[in-house]
Amino acid sequence: AAAARHALAVPLALAALAAGVDVVPWTPPVVDVAAWTPPPLYNCFVEYEAWEILWTQPWKDYCCEHEGRGCPYTTTLTQTE
Repeated sequence: AAAARHALAVPLALAALAAGVDVVPWTPPVVDVAAWTPPPLYNCFVEYEAWEILWTQPWKDYCCEHEGRGCPYTTTLTQTE
């Protein structure tokens, strides 16, 4: 596929030059590698309606820590007299 694109690009570029059109070579975009962040380990929105059953423990731990989802339930007992 790449060879076919190249084979087509050369005659088109020559035709453009013959017609007096400026041909500017394509340059790839610059990627700021320092600004890149890796994707999260787990998607905390997938299968959330059944997280207690479907998520693994590491998935629950990650989502609880990073998104506040999938955390274990806590109960508060109050003492009355």
